[in-house]
Amino acid sequence: MGLDLLLLIGFGVFIVLMFIIIYFKDLESSKKFQRFERAIEDLNHQNHQLKQDLEEKGGVNIEAQLKEKILPLFDSVKNMETTIAKIANHQDQQVLRLEEKIKNATFISSPLSSNAQGIIYLYQNGRRIDEIAREFQIGIEEVESTLKMHNLL
Repeated sequence: MGLDLLLLIGFGVFIVLMFIIIYFKDLESSKKFQRFERAIEDLNHQNHQLKQDLEEKGGVNIEAQLKEKILPLFDSVKNMETTIAKIANHQDQQVLRLEEKIKNATFISSPLSSNAQGIIYLYQNGRRIDEIAREFQIGIEEVESTLKMHNLL
């Protein structure tokens, strides 16, 4: 009972630590997103100012100069958007993997404790160690260690 309780407490602590790690990673990524959002807003503001300047001046040469300056800005904005999407996708995948690990986590019961009585019974009735191992689908070493623990070998 004490070992089960200890395992349960350990598993609980593990889950709490995983959620804390996920929480801090999420905070970190949200800070990055905020920085990217501010950069995008600044670029949009600069773009708006450049458009206003263009409308005021209305020249063809200014349009060409504006395109030369804006196209790299748009490219950098697109690069930032793809980077943000990759980061978000990576974070989502990590969260999904952690959730899947938590869902699939089970307590592993010791095969020695669950099979010990059957192993002892078969050995006392004259069965060989290799036959017992085959029947329980466990290794010969496990059968021998169970028998040694019960002082039968």
